[in-house]
Amino acid sequence: MTGGYNFTDDGPPQPMIPIIAYWDDYDKVPWALPHVYDYMEGWDAVSRTYPLLGETYNRRRYLTAYSKQQKTEFGTIYVDRSGGTPDSYTDNVSVSSQMITLGEEGEAEYEFEISSAGIYDVAIRISFPFWDKNSIHVSLDGTSKVFSENRLWWPYWRTTCWLSLVSGVFLSAGIHTVSVSTSVPGVQFYGFRVCSSFSEEPSAGEAEFMLSLANLRCERFNG
Repeated sequence: MTGGYNFTDDGPPQPMIPIIAYWDDYDKVPWALPHVYDYMEGWDAVSRTYPLLGETYNRRRYLTAYSKQQKTEFGTIYVDRSGGTPDSYTDNVSVSSQMITLGEEGEAEYEFEISSAGIYDVAIRISFPFWDKNSIHVSLDGTSKVFSENRLWWPYWRTTCWLSLVSGVFLSAGIHTVSVSTSVPGVQFYGFRVCSSFSEEPSAGEAEFMLSLANLRCERFNG
């Protein structure tokens, strides 16, 4: 269909009304969508993030997600410590390059230094690899917190995730200690970060679309 983006040939009573028109080659019929500036299907996104996937159903191309991934923000990161580099640990702790796995009554300690006293957030990175290995004790300077999955709903099942150890805590300049101990054997500890502002949420992904709007002109007709 041709024309100046309208179906009144630029004349009254409705000049310059936008229209989208296309040929449906499946049903062999034309389509016309008045008052539509641009028409996008899911696959027309110029970018998208995992876990969004492109699917097709009933000749419609759409985006969907079958899981959620963690979305995190840290602000300024002051300390970034890998779980695979503990300062001390017991014999029943398995150490790899990126993490530790806690055995029965396993313990590990990590020291870190704060250069300037202030208010900080501390986040830890862990993984519950199996349904029955789902609890761990983590402490900052002796103040302990238990992390365990919700058996009714846990968005980060069998994957690594960042969780808040403390938020808005005052840390003096000097050496501090993060301690990890067994609650249930088999939990994996991947490290921790000291940062200015930590937040996290499950995300099904994001998509961006580039629209092509027509330059329209409004006119008033008397008659």
